[in-house]
Amino acid sequence: MSSARKNIVDVVASKDHFEKLKEDTIISLAKWKPKQDEGTDTNEVVETKSLEPVKTESITKWSKTIETEEDVEEYLENIRKDLVKYIKEGKKVKLI
Repeated sequence: MSSARKNIVDVVASKDHFEKLKEDTIISLAKWKPKQDEGTDTNEVVETKSLEPVKTESITKWSKTIETEEDVEEYLENIRKDLVKYIKEGKKVKLI
């Protein structure tokens, strides 16, 4: 493999690794909320509702051409179903 091609492969792998780290960090940070203790300056962590980072392309998969208002409604209904699924699981959704 040429060195230029290897560099491209390394950059793509680094990007994928960074995206995974970013998602894991968002999830981890979303689980904790600092709570100010009355009368003191110390912070206590409190677990909150989990945050589900959702890539928009994962809920907007659509191979059909949108030509009519009915097509728009069908597309939006598919997105709505996917988002409601997360809410019913007790998660907050952050589109990324």
